[in-house]
Amino acid sequence: MEANLEAGSITLAGPSGPVALVWKAGEKDRGRALPPGAYRPWTVRVERMQGEEHWFLSSTGAPGKPVEAVAGRALRLTAGDEVRIQARARRDRHGLDIGFGLTDSEGRGISVYRDDRRVSVAFRVLSMEGKALAEGTMTYG
Repeated sequence: MEANLEAGSITLAGPSGPVALVWKAGEKDRGRALPPGAYRPWTVRVERMQGEEHWFLSSTGAPGKPVEAVAGRALRLTAGDEVRIQARARRDRHGLDIGFGLTDSEGRGISVYRDDRRVSVAFRVLSMEGKALAEGTMTYG
């Protein structure tokens, strides 16, 4: 398996159940034999260190597009590098309802962690004149 990230894992939904593929930068790639068949990426986790902080991004949800493992051939897996943010705000009888979602290119939910704690998202609601009407942090996942 090739990876340009420091560490991570991909869990595949396979014909005989889930299969986890794990990598760590600097370790010799020993590969892994998979029985032939269709596999669908299920969860993806990528990790990196930034200074003393351990960051990881975790993507989970319904299995993605299938990839085919063929006997005697290397299977190349790629993880999308796209993160989509869907923000929403609507007024209701109690005030303003604000929400958002983080997904990958296939629509699976993403969570971002720093030192094993989910990173909160800060928000600020501004008036047309630029005055802060509300602000805070939201949790997700």
